[in-house]
Amino acid sequence: MNKTDLVELLASCEHASWARWMKYLFEKCEEYYDGDGYEMLAIPRELVTHWKRQVATPYSELSEREKQSDREEVKHILPIIEEYKLRGDLIEPPTARSTVVRWIDCNEVEHVVSTTDDDEVTVRCLLLLVKQVKGEVLKITVEH
Repeated sequence: MNKTDLVELLASCEHASWARWMKYLFEKCEEYYDGDGYEMLAIPRELVTHWKRQVATPYSELSEREKQSDREEVKHILPIIEEYKLRGDLIEPPTARSTVVRWIDCNEVEHVVSTTDDDEVTVRCLLLLVKQVKGEVLKITVEH
């Protein structure tokens, strides 16, 4: 399996995760119809308040229940990682070069993640993950 195949598998998992989230969200919404007969959905106020708090909270400060929910989503990609590990495709010899990604979140808290894999796909995935996890990111820098 090459990196393009890996990206496709991970993208498929990401889509499934998004679809599960959207199904859950739609089930929580209040349904009504506008004046033209189109279906509309309204997110209940208490859920908006709850989710806005979660968006603004770093993972390390989430409740154990909230963290467990995130862990359950990650478990969907573990079979892909395990397959790569078994085949030896995922483990690459360490490089002398590392990449450091720094970001400042909407609370002006700086976070740092580093990887020894300077592969462009890995760095891009890391940046995408930072943006998704942190919600509003004020600044991202990448250092090689």
